[in-house]
This record gives sequence, structure tokens and C-alpha cells, in this order.
Amino acid sequence: AMLSGMARITISLAVILMETTGEAVWSIPIFLTVMFAKWVGDLFNKGIYDIHIDLRHIPLLDQRPEKHTLSLQAQDIMATPVKTLPTSATLAELIALLEGCAHGAFPAVDPESQRFLGLIERSTLSHVLHLGKESGVFAASMADLPTSDGMVPYEGMVRCRHPQYPSVAEIKGLLELDDYGKAIDLTPYINTGAYTVQRNATVTRCHLLFRSMGLRHLPVLCEDHRVSGIVTRKDLVDAAEQLEEPEGETETQRSGGDGDSGGSRSGGGGGAAEVRQI
Repeated sequence: AMLSGMARITISLAVILMETTGEAVWSIPIFLTVMFAKWVGDLFNKGIYDIHIDLRHIPLLDQRPEKHTLSLQAQDIMATPVKTLPTSATLAELIALLEGCAHGAFPAVDPESQRFLGLIERSTLSHVLHLGKESGVFAASMADLPTSDGMVPYEGMVRCRHPQYPSVAEIKGLLELDDYGKAIDLTPYINTGAYTVQRNATVTRCHLLFRSMGLRHLPVLCEDHRVSGIVTRKDLVDAAEQLEEPEGETETQRSGGDGDSGGSRSGGGGGAAEVRQI
């Protein structure tokens, strides 16, 4: 009863007790005991494991969204402004981007129309910079793009422990001073099949997409297909936690806030922060 009420362990605990004692005749009383202990515990608080997940602010999504988030839309919780990438850029610009943030992915946009093209993960971008010189995909200048030397092979990324990726210091150690002015075509590395939602999409839809598809980033688009913001697991968890907090609590009083975010959050579709690594 103590373990069931504290940790919400039910069926597995009953089976362990029956196997340990070898008394199957006590199966019904044991099942009733652990289930009633769990139900009583649920009346007062969460289980000890759920409490520690909340204390550590781990972005673990429940099977169903919280009831008080059903009326929210993607524009209410999305992170903005978003750091985007063009289809081609110089090595200096990409190195500066990686050094300036810890985001896990970057939306790629058309340089002229700014329309969303897809996502480029930080791990892929880091491996391209790390192996680009060896693969010969760097062009002398932006005017020489696109090159005909192909692309960094995926097999090479796997040999370098993809999806783990080298640090910015390791990348800079392989580059010479003249390499920073070179350019690279990022089009072959864009994930054009990334899931997206509109600004007025419900938070429930975002929650189900993250749960069912195992997403880490969900771009939010305007009617003209431009990037308006981006939603991560932390945005969904933070939205539920903020609405659960008592009135009058200030932002500085919250523990475990968004440490890897560079923006600010506002309601009514204003959005907040930027892409974050999860």
C-alpha cells in the first residue's frame, strides 16, 4: 500500500508480491489494496516520480494536454523571434550563429520571399561544417554557388557519431582564416518534410503531434507561409505550468525557467523566446 500510494506502482507491484510469496490465493486482496492506495494518493498529489519530473522541469508530455490549455492556440505559446537560415551562407555567418545560441534546429527560408522551406538540425549543420572542407563542398564565394562537388555524405556523419555533433571549437580548429569567407549551399541538408502548423492551430493539435510523431521542433507559419514562431516541448510544458501557478508569482520566483532561451514571452499571440534545444 505504501509503494502504491507513493510511487503509483500497481499491477507490477501486485505481481511481484504474488511471485515472492507464492500465494496466488491472495491475488484479489493484493490487487484491491494497491489500487485503492493509488486512488487515494491521486486525490492528494502526484506520484513521487511525477513530482521529481516537475521539479527538474524535464519536458515530458502527458498522454493528454491539460484542460486549461484547450483554449490556447499555437500563437499563444510559440517562441519568437526565430533565428532562420538562408539556402546559402558563408562559414563565418554559420559559425557565428552556432556560437550565439544553443538552439537544436533552424528554419530554412527562401532568401527573397522569406517563405518557409524546411528545417536544418544543429547536428547536421555542425557535421557539414566539420566535414565540408574534406568533402570539398565549400565554394570560394557566394557567387560561385552552387558547387558541383556534391554534398557531405550521410555515411561520413554517421562515422562522426551522428546525431551527436562536434563542438564549435572543434569545427574552428579545422578551419583556416581564409576559410571563413567561403560559402556553402545548404539546400541538400534541409528537411523539406518537416511538420508545421498555422498560427491558429490549437495547442491540443501541437501536443498530439509531439506525442505521436516524436517531434522536437514544430514551426508555426503565417498565412503567407512565412515563419511566425516555433513550438518545442518546453513551450508546451511551460504553458501548462504557468497557468497552474498561483496569481501574483513573478517570473523571477519561478525555478528552472528557460535557461537556453533568448527571448521573452507575452500572451495574446505575441509568442516568446527562440528555438531551444531539447
